[in-house]
Amino acid sequence: MAWSVISASRREIAQYRPDVKRRIELLDDYGNHITTLDAPANTAGFEGADFSGLCAPGLKTGLRSQNLRRAQLYWAMLQEADLSGCNLEGADLRGANLRDACLVGANMRGADLGRDKLGGSTSLQGANLADAVLNGAKLSGAVYDSRTIFPRGFSPQSAGMIEEGANQGEFNERLVRGRIGRLSCVLRSHRRRITSSALPRL
Repeated sequence: MAWSVISASRREIAQYRPDVKRRIELLDDYGNHITTLDAPANTAGFEGADFSGLCAPGLKTGLRSQNLRRAQLYWAMLQEADLSGCNLEGADLRGANLRDACLVGANMRGADLGRDKLGGSTSLQGANLADAVLNGAKLSGAVYDSRTIFPRGFSPQSAGMIEEGANQGEFNERLVRGRIGRLSCVLRSHRRRITSSALPRL
């Protein structure tokens, strides 16, 4: 009886304290460890997990048909990954690299695939979104190309997406701006390490 009371108390804490986390291990296609992720304690699977900046190109089985509802996939490198059947409702995919990724049948309702904080685009060139649910998804600024497969009746132009090659000058300008912005962030993180003591004294 005491055990039941303790369990209920923990569930209440997880429900009302978003800072309470649980740890999840992400494995590659061969069962090897890729990384350990944080997720809210009151969720299941990968729901709400923080994949920000994850580099796992070509991942085939680790995320297929998984629950990624409200997951943070900001700047995630998932080119050629298999995300078919995933629940990505409300997920943050801004700036993610999803080139040639398989998103067949994925639930992307309310997901954010818009521009990242530096103005960079989410990459969907060659991605397969056949039968994906895109209701309410933010796609303005996301980049696609002639190989990208959309659900039947979906208009990427109406969603504010950018076709690679359609206006190459504007596309290249935005691409360079996004890359420079990301590089600036990296340089700023190392700037403090460079001090006058490292310079030769005259």
